[in-house]
Amino acid sequence: MSQEPTPSLLSSTRQDRFLRYAGVGLFAGVAIMYLAPQRFIAESHPYALFVVAAVGAVVAIVSALAALYSVRCPKCGLHWVRWAIGHRPANEWLSWLYSFSECPTCGHHQPRGSSAI
Repeated sequence: MSQEPTPSLLSSTRQDRFLRYAGVGLFAGVAIMYLAPQRFIAESHPYALFVVAAVGAVVAIVSALAALYSVRCPKCGLHWVRWAIGHRPANEWLSWLYSFSECPTCGHHQPRGSSAI
């Protein structure tokens, strides 16, 4: 009889998608900022460089803030991304988010075989 690996609390509460969306948004924002100084944008209008760079910065910041505030414990409301960044080593916080099975504050865990939402 083989035992199935327990899904992380992040995926069992279906909040892993928020991290994926935030990662895509952060990447898109940085890509937009990279495009800003390109010749075809910089020469098109005097303010184009500033506007494109500002749009990229806003997209990146909003994506990061969305990840910080949207991923939380359904029981106590602890913001898991903020907690992980503050309490885990810099090279471990993301892998910890995708593997933890119990809320570090209240001990909430997903019962085996069930999923939230």
